[in-house]
Formats: sequence, structure tokens, C-alpha cells
Amino acid sequence: MKKLFPETEKLTGLEQLNQMLRKHQTVYIKPPEGEGGRGIFNVTMDVQGNYVFVNQNNIKTIMSEQTDLNLFLKKFIRRRYIIQQGVSTTIGDRNVDFRVYMQKNGLKQWECQGMIGRVARKDKIVTNLKYVEKLLMGIEAIKLLFGINHQEAIQIQSKIYDKCKKVCMELDKCVGNYGDVAIDCIVDQNYQVWFLEVNKRYGYDSLVKVKNYNLRRLLFVTPFRYAKALAGF
Repeated sequence: MKKLFPETEKLTGLEQLNQMLRKHQTVYIKPPEGEGGRGIFNVTMDVQGNYVFVNQNNIKTIMSEQTDLNLFLKKFIRRRYIIQQGVSTTIGDRNVDFRVYMQKNGLKQWECQGMIGRVARKDKIVTNLKYVEKLLMGIEAIKLLFGINHQEAIQIQSKIYDKCKKVCMELDKCVGNYGDVAIDCIVDQNYQVWFLEVNKRYGYDSLVKVKNYNLRRLLFVTPFRYAKALAGF
């Protein structure tokens, strides 16, 4: 499954940052665990060779001196930040990603319960709820992003669901027994699915905002069905 994830490493220092920027042109440095979009920086290099760090509030920090850069990175290294290849899909300068809700059912099998699309505010680097301009159900977000018809969007959605299920099955083999996760992913212009992170803790406020109370209820109920199956009933 490695090819489905952007290149991601533990942040070690400036030399590594330079290598990743040469390879990918844009990278993200992130806390090791989700913090609601806080603490994430998009990093690029401008035409003058300056390093440009942009945080979740669109505040820029521009540096060129090696000493300053090393000091700046040091605080992130202490907090065990990760560095990740930048892969973005946008609609009019607005980042777009998808949250896919995966749960095990009463047969102890992974299934996708649904998906929402998140369109960030203009120039925001994250799509956490605080920074979102628009929330859409998955199919509608795919149609808007690629300008395609409903049937074509269904095919892309099926591709996302299939790859999410494979990621969850890999979790079972390599990490441990999970039954309820939310997967954040994007789809690039070549319709390739990229996984950003798998969340073991997540909220349901987005589903209230899109008024999908049926999906919200399903997400509440299904873990009990899985727990019941585990208990042998």
C-alpha cells in the first residue's frame, strides 16, 4: 500500500528538507498526531531561494539564513514532527480533500459507510472544519472537482472505497484490531487516490452541517454491532 501514500518521514533537519523540496517542490511538516489542523506548515522555496513556511492561518515565515532555519526546525524536531510530500487538488485556489468513514459491521467485515468532500477557504492549507468553506457529500464533491457526470463520479467513488478497504485490511495485519476509522484522502488530476492519514478519533460535526443525519446515526450504531459480534452474540 506504500505507493498510495505521499512520501512521509520523521523530520530530521535541513538537509532532509532540502532533499524533499528538490524532489517534490512543496512539502508539509506536521505534528505526529492530529491537532485539528494546528501546527501544520506548507513549505516551498521562492525564486530567490528563500524558504517559505505558511501555517494554517496563512501566515508566512520567510527565511534564507541557515542558522535561522536550523533553529526554526529544531522546535519541530523536538516534537517529533513528520515531513510529507505535498500533493494537492484544488478548485479555484481552494484545497479539496475527502473524509471516508470506514467501519466493521456485524459480520466483522470492513465497509465504507459514506464520504464527504471538504473545500477549504481560499489559500488555506488545511481542510479541518474550522478552515472549511464548503462541505459536500462525496459524489457531489467529485463532480465539482473534476467537472464530470454522475456515473463517472460513481466510478471514482468506488475506486476510493476499494482502496480504503485495502488500507483498513492492512491495518488489521500490521497494526492491530480496529473497527472504526476515518480516512482522509485526495484524488489528483490523474484520478490517483492518495491517503493523507487514518484517524482513530474523529468528530461528526461535518455530517450535521451537511444534514446527513442518517449517516451520522449509522456511524453511531455500527460499532455496537461489531462489538456484539466480537462478544459472540
